[in-house]
Amino acid sequence: MKYTPKPIDVSQVKLSLALDKLIERLAENVHDLWAQQRMKDGWSWGPKRDDAAKQHPGLIAYSELSDSEKEYDRITTRGVFDVCSSAPLIELRLASFINLFLKLLRPEISENFAPTTDWWEKCPALG
Repeated sequence: MKYTPKPIDVSQVKLSLALDKLIERLAENVHDLWAQQRMKDGWSWGPKRDDAAKQHPGLIAYSELSDSEKEYDRITTRGVFDVCSSAPLIELRLASFINLFLKLLRPEISENFAPTTDWWEKCPALG
């Protein structure tokens, strides 16, 4: 079966530069989720990818990845934001997304944080 990816066209959507910090943190989380699942499936770090031995060179901390490797995770994260940004009621959708993010990442502060239009400047998870 031939698979042809067809992502939503968000080429006209422009995100605020203020979101870069959040996108980077979420990209790190995307990498951590991927690595966690790989490790649960029996994979470990190896100098080159070896499917038979279940080794992968990307099973390292996000901070240790090359910028080109980090870009894969950034693209995934930006895709989510781009789709949200192209939808109506962007502030409500982003606020809901941020609240979910905080519940997953920083549950101790999620109850006390109410996103506003300048939420990215005050977000305690980004401090």
